[in-house]
Amino acid sequence: MKAWLLLVSLIAWLLAGSGLVTAESSSQTLIDNRFASLQNYRTLRGEFMQLRTLPNLSNPLRSSGQFILSRDQGFLWQQQAPFRTRLVFSEQRLIQQVADKAPQILTPVQNPAPFYFVAIFQSLLGGDWARLRQDFRIEHTDQGLLLQPIQEPMRRAIEAIRIEGQDQLSRLTMIESSGGRIDIHFKNLSTDQLPLSDAELKQYQP
Repeated sequence: MKAWLLLVSLIAWLLAGSGLVTAESSSQTLIDNRFASLQNYRTLRGEFMQLRTLPNLSNPLRSSGQFILSRDQGFLWQQQAPFRTRLVFSEQRLIQQVADKAPQILTPVQNPAPFYFVAIFQSLLGGDWARLRQDFRIEHTDQGLLLQPIQEPMRRAIEAIRIEGQDQLSRLTMIESSGGRIDIHFKNLSTDQLPLSDAELKQYQP
């Protein structure tokens, strides 16, 4: 029905509603455009420095290393300090190796929980906001984005996630419901459309 056929009160209500829809759409556009460079890639590489704060420890645990997020091969997280660990995640399996010990391999059938949380982390790094909206309420802030879980079991584990940066992701803060906190600082992020090198592909194998 044309607007000029509506009663004045109904027109006012529609305009108010339209304003709300526009605001929500604008906010969603801001969210979708934030860290847009992370969304159009075949491979994302970078370095990280992580601080893990636990309620029963006076000093945070510090670690650092490199990561690769490949749309072809999956997610590779390599900690170099204080000791070497390797985590490889794909839809079919999860590989974890500490130093030179034999790698441990886990499948979703054996334990689906790690795959759920690693998939969330992978979506955060890759800027997959459509996937994240299934589990989080996402708000745009001056510093970046604020994500608050809306689904179980995420709400039992995480209170909120903050993502900071301008054109590129620079910091991810995860506040745990138990009182712990994880701060990850990223640097030297790069994206490209090239396949992984032979050396990188070897890191994805058990």
